[in-house]
Amino acid sequence: MVLIDFSGRGFTDEVFFHMEWESVRIGLNDYFWLLLSFFVLLFFYVYLIRKIYKKLPTLNQRLIITVLAIGLTLLILPLTGYARLYNSTLDFLRIDASNLDEQRIKQYVELGVMKNDRITPRMNLHAETQVGSKNLILIYLESFNEGLTQHPKFPDLTPNLNQLSEQFQSFKHLSSSYVTIEGIISSQCGTLLPMTAGNNTFLRSGQLLSRMPCLGDVLKKAGYNQYYLGGAAMEFAGKGQFFEDHGYDYVWGWEYWREQGMKQRAGVWGLSDTELFEQAIKVIETADKAKPYNLTLLTLGTHLPGYPYAECLPYKESNDNFIHAIHCTDQLLGQFFEKLNDKNLLENTLVVIVADHGVFPTPEMKSLFGDMVEDRTLIGLTNFTESLPDEVLSSYDLAPTILDMLDVRHNAGFLYGQSLFSDAKANQKYATRYSDWDIEKKTMIANKAGECTVAAKQLSWPLNSCDKKSLLAQTNKLLEFYSDKAPEEVLGCEVDIELKSKSQSSDNSNQLLIDDINHFKHFYYEGYSLNYFNLGNGFFVFELNADMKIMEHRYYKDTLLGTQQFLKWRHSNPNHLLVVVKTSNKEILKKLAINLDYEDMDIQVLQYIGNSLKSHHALNLDDSASLTTCF
Repeated sequence: MVLIDFSGRGFTDEVFFHMEWESVRIGLNDYFWLLLSFFVLLFFYVYLIRKIYKKLPTLNQRLIITVLAIGLTLLILPLTGYARLYNSTLDFLRIDASNLDEQRIKQYVELGVMKNDRITPRMNLHAETQVGSKNLILIYLESFNEGLTQHPKFPDLTPNLNQLSEQFQSFKHLSSSYVTIEGIISSQCGTLLPMTAGNNTFLRSGQLLSRMPCLGDVLKKAGYNQYYLGGAAMEFAGKGQFFEDHGYDYVWGWEYWREQGMKQRAGVWGLSDTELFEQAIKVIETADKAKPYNLTLLTLGTHLPGYPYAECLPYKESNDNFIHAIHCTDQLLGQFFEKLNDKNLLENTLVVIVADHGVFPTPEMKSLFGDMVEDRTLIGLTNFTESLPDEVLSSYDLAPTILDMLDVRHNAGFLYGQSLFSDAKANQKYATRYSDWDIEKKTMIANKAGECTVAAKQLSWPLNSCDKKSLLAQTNKLLEFYSDKAPEEVLGCEVDIELKSKSQSSDNSNQLLIDDINHFKHFYYEGYSLNYFNLGNGFFVFELNADMKIMEHRYYKDTLLGTQQFLKWRHSNPNHLLVVVKTSNKEILKKLAINLDYEDMDIQVLQYIGNSLKSHHALNLDDSASLTTCF
């Protein structure tokens, strides 16, 4: 419900892309009373049906009512949301069988919708800064159309942004995205992101676009220290893994802020924007001592249903929560820049303010803003001092444009993205997953039904439905090409296992070695690579199939809750499990029902097949143990 409400488009690909526990938690938080009402009504409905059923005097009458009820259900079901959910699920999971067609891709490049048919792999990336390189402050405002700043229904809703637009330069920013992770990847990596089940798997494994150069990779190569700050959980839609894999040194979301002792406010998702901007000031003060730096920040306040904060003054002309949230974000942004100016922290610093995507086109948003909801032009401001070309810019053009503004010399190319300063910009065509842009009218154009254009002919704009489907399929194939697929890892029947902390390893990394191969990089917790932290306690689980192939890596914290989660999962799993437990908690060792003679050892190595414990070894850090894994 929460995902469909947020997307405003029903059961679209982005709904499945965000199906995870964090979405459930947000939904329970924001829609608690609505959900409670639904279940209360459902209870009374079932109660009423049972009462009627019991009053029927004969078995034949009950059977007739039952058959009629089932028949009516089957007749209505195809017209309901459940049928749409089923069909949409099949579409999302359907494997794209098309092959990489270089001739077709060249057609899209010639048309101007794609920039390159091949790009420099990240391993061959070169980048360097010039003397006096500028710092970068890149701010993503959640769900922020340009039209919010001058909406006739809500005058003076964003006075601070309006003032910044007079001090800064604005640029016409066309959205290429519909949800946050899509907007981030599009703007950071210069590409459309077909939201397929395959890409979702790559993203959550940290492998999506792992060989493609993105903004963070170029800046890292050029010597930038890079920070990402957000209020939401980093595991949500894989943001944490993406930023970690693309050059960001510090990736801080709700998990990090919680560890720093910060509390989540009642009725608020993650860390409040008030505290996020306060932390950003502190980070910039630190980063300013080791230039150049890139601070990337993503707000949360204007995510549906809207999160205004107590520190903000309400908007006097409306009682709507989302309107108050927009007004609050504007106030916090104004205070942020006032503090930066007071502390002289904007000297030699490029500021870029954009949105991750536009307002979701829900009935509520359409009621508030009318046609503006369908105008997908986003906020776009910068303090860049030279004149900007009079050209439009799509979200996927941001990375090359920012690199030019920073005067970073590099050899990175982007599949779609073209710099605002590119000579070829005037001939560029702009696409999204759902429709295309009419640049002259600044409106979206639907892709009409049609047959795919043959290779010998030139493509026309806007694309027809077949050519659009082909564009997304070929884009997906290119993204797969630039994404690492984890090689199959198969354990032998005799293996050596060893666990080392950063201080014990030669390359200052945590290591979980099986036959000298480090598996620690495969373990994540709440969106963060565990290698990001010092070696802590927990359960490091390898799930193996009958051929001893590693199917999955899992991590559980060594808390009582984490132990319960591990035991519940283990009892339901018939496969071979190799479990490395690092803990000093005797209560947890008792729950594992292992020999407490080994309780003073740092590490317990357990092997299960189904619910049967097959072997148990104990060792200390930096020691190794030889295991027999075939039973």
